[in-house]
Amino acid sequence: MTISGSSHASWRRGRSVLAATFVGVAASCDPCFGTSACRLGTPHVVVDGQMVDASRGAAQDGVTIDVVRTGGVALEQDSVRTQTAGGGHWRIAIGAVSAGDAVVDVIVTPVAPGRPYRVSGLRIHTVDRGGDALLLDRWVVDPYYPVQLELFYRMNPDSLAAGVAVEFRRTGGAELTNQVYIAATDRSGRVEAFLYNDFPTSLSDVVGDLTVTLPSPYGPSVTRGFRIGPPTYLFRAPIRVIRPGVGPSLRYVVQIYHRATGAPLSGVRVDVQRTGGIPVEPASYSVVSDKDGIVNLKTRPLASGTLKTRVTLRPPPPASVVVMDIDLPTFDSDIGRLYANWSVGPYLPYYGIVVVSGQGLTNVPIEVRRTDGIAVEPASFSTRTMGEGVFIVSPMPLALGDAIFEITIRSPPPFTPFVVRNVRVPAVEQDFPQGKAIWVWSLERGPSGPPGSIATPLTP
Repeated sequence: MTISGSSHASWRRGRSVLAATFVGVAASCDPCFGTSACRLGTPHVVVDGQMVDASRGAAQDGVTIDVVRTGGVALEQDSVRTQTAGGGHWRIAIGAVSAGDAVVDVIVTPVAPGRPYRVSGLRIHTVDRGGDALLLDRWVVDPYYPVQLELFYRMNPDSLAAGVAVEFRRTGGAELTNQVYIAATDRSGRVEAFLYNDFPTSLSDVVGDLTVTLPSPYGPSVTRGFRIGPPTYLFRAPIRVIRPGVGPSLRYVVQIYHRATGAPLSGVRVDVQRTGGIPVEPASYSVVSDKDGIVNLKTRPLASGTLKTRVTLRPPPPASVVVMDIDLPTFDSDIGRLYANWSVGPYLPYYGIVVVSGQGLTNVPIEVRRTDGIAVEPASFSTRTMGEGVFIVSPMPLALGDAIFEITIRSPPPFTPFVVRNVRVPAVEQDFPQGKAIWVWSLERGPSGPPGSIATPLTP
């Protein structure tokens, strides 16, 4: 079975779908209104409904209706069965042990070869007067998808994909009679999704691959795991419009971090210039990272393939300007992709190690003080060795250049505490995931330090 490319033209645009639910109206029995003769004596759950054909609204007799209590007030019967008759009408009345709301499931079993479906969690308030009932909207014997797709070119929502071939190939979700549907969009980029051409076996979304054959230079656009739904059991439910994007996307996201603090960095200007590959619009642009360090690269591709770009990062001082060439391949998805996390600015990725006979010594007090070179924050601090005898020397540099420190290592007995002066380390603008070692201090060898430093014992 195929979806007709023209059958959807009669549906009006812009109609929104209502949640698939039942509407109840408490109707009074006018001849008994205000009299005690109409009292039922005990609370009851009373429901009136009608079953019709989904496409024409023709009444359907012989449909089996099972009402099953699942919660709420207790009923005298946990389940009741009836059948539609006299124009598709049905009615159930069940005594309740108290007033309140009963929660029920309604199972609809059409006359063969129809397939049953279940509406769960309907809440019904008890009544105590004859003639009162919950009146349901007309239900259909076969649930259907009141859905239209309006296709537009990704990253250009005002450009509709008109007159293109559409194929939906089911891969999961609700069972359908047919596995593949073929149609074509109208001049408004719209196409029906099943409607009365196929009916699901459950009130669930159907999942599949949506393939749209776009004109050159785009070619086929495939969206995996595309969902259509939910179906409805209400007659003439408003049409719901789903707007999937089709065609190639370059909706990449980059997040920029402060290299020294690791925090997201706002206010970084990013200049992007096309240098080759597929044509795009615009070919160059500038954006600024937001409060979360996010930069959205939103160039619109004019073909499928790979875009070659030069990206220039202009962070605030003291960070240097960063220039890089990157390739951005197009992809078929309405969801953007994280291209990379970029760190900018100088930092001091240094650590020292305190050992005895090659074994790291933990909990050794360490004092670090800047004595010259670039300013850092904090200018002095105390720390202790951690696992494997490691201690961190990584204050934030406030400029580019070398920082000079004095490091005091308060060795435990029987070793002598000592101070190491003129420890020179450069601020770097390159990521070192494991950090850089200043020196390994072997306490059994006495005071020592990196080249250019001066290590002396502390006097009592």
